[in-house]
Amino acid sequence: MHQYFNRLNFPVKITKDLSEYKSEKRTHVRGPKNLMGEEVDKILAAVGLRMHWVEVFYLAAGSDHTIHCDGHELDNKAKINYVIGGKGSMMSWYDPIDKNKIQKKLSKADTIYLGINKEDTIEVYSTEMEEGFYIINAGKFHNVWNKDEGRYCLSGCLVDIVTGYRPLFNELQVLLKDYIND
Repeated sequence: MHQYFNRLNFPVKITKDLSEYKSEKRTHVRGPKNLMGEEVDKILAAVGLRMHWVEVFYLAAGSDHTIHCDGHELDNKAKINYVIGGKGSMMSWYDPIDKNKIQKKLSKADTIYLGINKEDTIEVYSTEMEEGFYIINAGKFHNVWNKDEGRYCLSGCLVDIVTGYRPLFNELQVLLKDYIND
């Protein structure tokens, strides 16, 4: 399994109209936790997980997000992303050159994250993200560079149904192993 992302073969296609989340070149808002739909909720419940929250990211053609790490520390936290549009967009992961350059910030969706300037990083991996579901390592610095069309990303934070524990990337890979495309 990969250390930055895994494509998931969930038998679901999200067809909701997301235009209400589109504004300017870049949008990041907190959406309803059931935004990915009942079918996804059932898949997650079968492995003991539930959606804790969903963030909606929109990137216009030719734009990018900021290099960031979700949360207040570098670790291996995971999210499930569903990408819509953005053909040819690239997601990249980075290592910081100097950890003293890392800044704690608050997103437009009122979430804490770490930010860093591109010149203070080294790109360690990059891949094209086609439409569909992914597990992503959101605890490492990452960014999306968009090309010729707008791109939506529904980004879900998952927790254990009973304990509320947020599984790390490698733990989520194990829980969802039957859905991972190698």
